[in-house]
Amino acid sequence: MENILKYLHFKYNENWNDIHNAIKSKEYVDLELIEEMKTKYNFDDYITIIDNDYPDILKKMNCPPFVIKRDTKIINGLLVDVNKNETSQHVLMYTGIKDIYKMLNIDLFAIVSRKIGDKYYDIYCDDEALMKENQKPSLITLDKNKRIIEVIYGSIFVCQSNKDGETISINEDDIKNILKNRVTIIKDDSTFSCICANI
Repeated sequence: MENILKYLHFKYNENWNDIHNAIKSKEYVDLELIEEMKTKYNFDDYITIIDNDYPDILKKMNCPPFVIKRDTKIINGLLVDVNKNETSQHVLMYTGIKDIYKMLNIDLFAIVSRKIGDKYYDIYCDDEALMKENQKPSLITLDKNKRIIEVIYGSIFVCQSNKDGETISINEDDIKNILKNRVTIIKDDSTFSCICANI
C-alpha cells in the first residue's frame, strides 16, 4: 500500500483531493508503472501516512498529506493569515525555504525576533507587505510607555529558535501566551486583530 500511495502522490502532483478520490474510487494502478516511478522518484526518500515513523502531529491535521519526504522538518507555530482574517495553530512541513514562501504566499520574507508576553519568538513576515495595496496589520510593537513603535503588515508565522539558531516548534502554552496578547485596532472603519509585542 505504501508504494501505491507514493505512486498516487507523484501521479497527482501532491494534490490531496485527487489522491483521496483515487483511493476512494479504487483507481486501477499499473504495477509496472509503480516500479518505474520507484526508481525515478526514489521512493525510499519518502514516508506515507501508514508508516510507523509518520509524524503524529500531522495525523491530527485536517487533510494530512498522504506522503512526505523522509527528511521533512515539522515546525508547529502560529499563523496569522491577514487575507483570510484567521489566526490559528499551523504545522509547517519544512523541506526548504520554498515552504515558507508558499505558506505565507509571498515572494520575500524577513525574520524578526520580538518579545510577546514574557518570551521571545521568531516571526517570519512578508518583507514586501508595505509595498502592496490594502495590507492589514498583523503585529504591533509597543514601547514601555505603550506607544506603537512598529507595525508589521501582511501574514506572519510565529515560532522559536534554539540556541544554535535553528527554527523549532512552539508548544500549546506558547500559543496561549501569544493569543492572550492580541489587541484590536480600528482604522478607517475597519477592525483588525493583531498580536501585540513589546520591547
